[in-house]
Amino acid sequence: MNDPDTAHDPFEYLAPRFSDFYPDGGRETIEFIFSRKLILATRRWVQFIDRAIQRATGQTRARWQTLHAISFSDPPVTTVMLAERLGVRWPTLVRTLGNLEADGLIEKLENPDDGRSRIIQLTEKGHDVFRKTKAVLDPERHRVLVGLSDAELIAATAAVDRFMAAIHREVGPAEPD
Repeated sequence: MNDPDTAHDPFEYLAPRFSDFYPDGGRETIEFIFSRKLILATRRWVQFIDRAIQRATGQTRARWQTLHAISFSDPPVTTVMLAERLGVRWPTLVRTLGNLEADGLIEKLENPDDGRSRIIQLTEKGHDVFRKTKAVLDPERHRVLVGLSDAELIAATAAVDRFMAAIHREVGPAEPD
């Protein structure tokens, strides 16, 4: 294979005997390749961007994704709401929130509507760290996606949205990790 976009295809490297199991190139083959490449691309993207953000800001995935989820949410944001948005169980999130609070990046306030829960918000220092992580994420994402046209990105997003909706119809909402 001489095409530079497929020369280092991790799918071909990781599944050299794929055609032994999906020989016909039909719909089942296309579905398998799509879903498998989606998994591989997601894993590689997460590894790539996590390293870039951690190298530049010192923030781990759990920390920067939590800061982003808070930033992208309409206030008030509770621990339970945040756990749902991040796809994690709230006890896992509580540990991350405790570390972020200890570092002065968030504050937990009394929830006037529910005394059992806390409202989470970024401090000014938390907003600064959010901006620093975003300043790494945005150009890295652009650098990786620059070869795709707007139309390709829109079509890919629509395909992934439909894939996610089909999964949701089959199994319900995502379960937290």
